Amino acid sequence: MNIARSATIFCVITTSSMASSTFFSFPRLALAAPSSAAKMASGNKGNSATLSFDVTARVGASGQYAGPQQTVQAHVLLRGNAARIESSSGGTSSVVLFSPPYIYRLLPQSKAGVRWKVDPKKPSHFADFDPQQLLRDPSKIKVALLRGGAKKIGVATLAGVPVDIYQAQNFGRRGQTAKVWLRRGDSLPLRLEAAGGQIKIVASWRNYARPQLPASLFSAPPGFRVRTMAGNPPFSAL
Repeated sequence: MNIARSATIFCVITTSSMASSTFFSFPRLALAAPSSAAKMASGNKGNSATLSFDVTARVGASGQYAGPQQTVQAHVLLRGNAARIESSSGGTSSVVLFSPPYIYRLLPQSKAGVRWKVDPKKPSHFADFDPQQLLRDPSKIKVALLRGGAKKIGVATLAGVPVDIYQAQNFGRRGQTAKVWLRRGDSLPLRLEAAGGQIKIVASWRNYARPQLPASLFSAPPGFRVRTMAGNPPFSAL
């Protein structure tokens, strides 16, 4: 299983869930796909129905997942209730699309992929996924942190941006710790250090923007061979 890529998938799901007051464990927060405030710190309002950003995560694991540290680079696009995650790790590129009611994993190099139809009536990691929650009110990220036991421990400047620092013990689960740097102006995360069980994650976010995003980015391109799979997708498959 590619832990780094699976952690990237947790990104969009978790912050969406946090924005709708559903709290999950740290791996999902670690690469959370955050939303933007109505006015970006740069002063550019852009398109309030979209958001794009880049994230880098370094994931270390022990125990059954022990191995060299993995690094994943991802470019995330949000538009309405859909999301696109373009990631690369270990020389392999993939695209995950959340386009209700389907979830796709596409391999651009081979022009192939698979998709799952998520049944909202069945338990799923994706049941609470809704990027629109993030686009409406990103400050709920901070609210969810506080509800999860995080405390503000200080202020700082990170890459020239004023940030508030939050830290939590037993974050979501006993034994998990998290330290998060949130932009003071809009509560968007810039950095996270998290550890729990057999996994340690250091993640950073950058290049927040509100571009125009065509609907075609959130569907499988013409010419791709896409197989439909049964059931809900496991994170290991994404």
